[in-house]
Amino acid sequence: MKFFHKIGLLLLPVFGFSQADSLASPYFESYDEKISTHIFILNKLNSFSLYFPADDLTLEMSPNAETTLNIGVNYDIVSFSFGYAPKFFRNNDPADKSRMLAFQFSLFPKRFAQHAEFYYQKGMNLEVTGTDASVYLPNMKTLKIGGSTAYVFNPDYSFRATQFQNARQIKSAGTFAPGIAYYYTELNGRKELDMGEKIWFADFAIFPAYHYNWVIAKYVQAMGGLALGPGLTVTRDDQTDVSFLLYGNLNLGLGYNSNTWYGGVNARAQIATHDAANQVAIGDYIGYFSAFVGYRFDAPEFVSKTMSDLKRRNPLQKKA
Repeated sequence: MKFFHKIGLLLLPVFGFSQADSLASPYFESYDEKISTHIFILNKLNSFSLYFPADDLTLEMSPNAETTLNIGVNYDIVSFSFGYAPKFFRNNDPADKSRMLAFQFSLFPKRFAQHAEFYYQKGMNLEVTGTDASVYLPNMKTLKIGGSTAYVFNPDYSFRATQFQNARQIKSAGTFAPGIAYYYTELNGRKELDMGEKIWFADFAIFPAYHYNWVIAKYVQAMGGLALGPGLTVTRDDQTDVSFLLYGNLNLGLGYNSNTWYGGVNARAQIATHDAANQVAIGDYIGYFSAFVGYRFDAPEFVSKTMSDLKRRNPLQKKA
């Protein structure tokens, strides 16, 4: 595994969903005719843990820029957001050229919840666990593209209300929501003089999941969700390997959600662990914490008409 071998050498001298929200239910209220916009600060990272069993050595790889400023828009069954890491945030060091870009997109046709995301990071820190040894790689890049598809069993549960998008849970409800997760991840060190290598791995997992929305007061809601399941990983370095994957995802949130204004906090942790040719154990982690505030307003007529046309052409939106 040339890529992992060169990472180890760098540190030797110094010793890292639908939901049927469009259907009527006494358990939640939908705002399908309104556009929900929000701005949020997101502290997020996609970090990696590399364990070398032959040397009993663990390397932690984490991005140098972690805090992003984001704008999100939600309308009907569509949700997307875009963010970047400005240098004026305290933990985004203006002295280096670190970069982080993030894009998320969600669809909620009928009982399905579809989520897609994109992460790009440039500038990574490498640390040896249990020591003070570390090195900064300014040209090290990571790329992650993927998402998940889940099916909601309980029609009284609103997936869109979990992040205060364009729905509000009126009565507490939970649901079993099994699904599949799929991600492509790339670690690119070709522009690092001491590396010159790139590795990618593709993850596929099947998971059972349970989610719950707890209505504390009329406009106050807490929510949580847990998914855990097995899968497979295809890793490509100097050879192609297939290994067992363990996937997990935890979501927690709390906030205020009225007919117009909404806001709150959300936290998420995602992990995928697998081996690479039985030589290196890889831990792929996504973690974030966000604080947000948003406002809803009536959608323009041309937006409503365009969405209606798209939904009529979507087979998942047609009644059986």
